[in-house]
Amino acid sequence: MIDDAPDFDSLSHTVTEVIAPLVAADGGSLVIVRRSGDVVEVRFGGACRGCPGQAYTLKGVVLPALQATDPTVRDVRAVY
Repeated sequence: MIDDAPDFDSLSHTVTEVIAPLVAADGGSLVIVRRSGDVVEVRFGGACRGCPGQAYTLKGVVLPALQATDPTVRDVRAVY
């Protein structure tokens, strides 16, 4: 993980404790990779990797949860 923002730990906690258990329930995994400015990059694994529902999860679940933790987050992207 690369930390280039002061609130990376808060975002990492949200991914690990809030979002990851949701995707794990469907056999997937999710980790935060980095934050660059107002963009957060995450990596899907397991059943989530390549899943057609990944785009919804990214924008409909991950982004709102990260924005609730840090309103300065403007976008979230999946990296491989």
